[in-house]
Amino acid sequence: MTLLQKVFLLFALMYLLIKGVIFFALYLITLRIEKRALALKRKREKILRKRWLQNRELYRKQYEDYEKRKKLIDANE
Repeated sequence: MTLLQKVFLLFALMYLLIKGVIFFALYLITLRIEKRALALKRKREKILRKRWLQNRELYRKQYEDYEKRKKLIDANE
């Protein structure tokens, strides 16, 4: 093997090694971002569920009237 071939082989191996390290780093970063996003999603869903229950309680009468009207419409059809 000539010196030029050895240098080329060395650079090719360094390129692949750096590419692998970058891939692994991006993979770890993606996992971290996904974990954080799922935590925020759970938090957001909890807040929305709480808000929905508060609205359900606040507008209980309106919901009951709506359900009655819906049943009457379905019964007439």
